[in-house]
Formats: sequence, C-alpha cells, structure tokens
Amino acid sequence: YNKSAATSLPGFTITGLVSSDTGTVTRKYTGVDWTKSCASGGGCEVGDTGPGGGTIFYISPTVIDSATGISSGGTYLEVAPLGWWGSAGETTSAWAKVQTSVTGTSAAIGSGAENTRLITTALTTNAVAAKTAADLVLNGKSDWFLPSTQEVKEMYDALYAPVLAGNLTQRNYWSSTQGSATAQADTYWFGSGGLVSPTDKLNSFTARPIRAYSPDTITTTTVPTNADSYTVT
Repeated sequence: YNKSAATSLPGFTITGLVSSDTGTVTRKYTGVDWTKSCASGGGCEVGDTGPGGGTIFYISPTVIDSATGISSGGTYLEVAPLGWWGSAGETTSAWAKVQTSVTGTSAAIGSGAENTRLITTALTTNAVAAKTAADLVLNGKSDWFLPSTQEVKEMYDALYAPVLAGNLTQRNYWSSTQGSATAQADTYWFGSGGLVSPTDKLNSFTARPIRAYSPDTITTTTVPTNADSYTVT
C-alpha cells in the first residue's frame, strides 16, 4: 500500500459446501504497529532508538540472525549504545585469549548471531569479545551478539558515514568473522572510506554488540491506508 486504499481486495473461493452450508470470510491485515514508538517495540526507521537503548541500523525484509542460545532473530538490527559495558565511552578488548581458528563463521549480514555461537562454543572461556557480547544484559535485553564483518560495515554505512546516530567513533571495531589466517579475525576501520582488516585476535580493539528482533504487529479488518507492508490472512 502506498498511502492510499487498495484498489482491489483479495479474493477468496470456498469449495465443498453442501445443502444449506454457508461460508464466511474475514480479511485481516497484519502489519508493523506504528502506533508505538520504536523504543517501545513499534515500527522503526534507521537511526531510531530501539528497545535495547541502542540504534537501529538495518532493516531486513525477512528474519535474520537466529542462532540457538544466542538470538531468536528478527527483521531489525540494533547496535548497543555508547557506554554499553557500564562506563562512559568505548571500551577495548581482545577477540580471544588464544589464536585458535574458529571454523564456519561468515562475513554476511545475518550471520553475527551464529558466528557468536560458534566462537563461544569453540573457545568457551577463551572467547573474549563474542562472550562479552553474548553475556550482556542491557535494558532488559539479553540477546546481544558480536556482529559479522558486513554487519559492522552496515553500521558504518548507515550510521557513522552519514553522521546519523549511534555515537560511533573513528577506530577499529571487532567483527565475529574469522580472518583469512588462523590467528586473525576481521576488524572494520571507522575512518574515511571504511576498511576491513584481518587482525591478530590477541590485540585489543573496540566492540559494539548488536541484537536482532522483530517489531510488534497490529491486526485490523479495515483496509489499510498507511504505507507499510501487510500480510493478508
């Protein structure tokens, strides 16, 4: 819908009626609840403050970043706010205490949660950045994880480069993606142009956990007139 009522309504066919049977069809339109604020679980735009107190930086058409024990996934990606670790400003840490390779990680958007699960499973207490993200409870949310390389890049492209929101600073941010060498993991430079760099896992760099969630929905039997995506059932 593009701010005007639908020009044609969904059609339904009922078969198998016998004798005096009758059928009734009710159209229900389910979409994002824009009556609520983004911070309250309603509809969001990139740059809005999300329910976890962070900033929305990516909106997916489908549910992403679902990983057992880490995240149930969702269509919105929210980056934790500055000072998420309990004190003002950014903090730095190693990616891990060892340089052991973690197999199966991906750089793609939507893979950060599974990367985090793989890291914490493979390295257990030797995981640092990913374990810190997975253990985080912030503003009542406990589904944080370390973003993949492309998810960190999206934070740069959507928030940092246009100076939109998020209080991201010019420095290297850890990703949850294994680097090209066993001893390395990807960092992303938040400076002019942005840059991915395979970096020694024992080095200390900044990390910003993210979370994935879906907004609350609202269902109506009235034909919608607001611009949005609706599922008709």
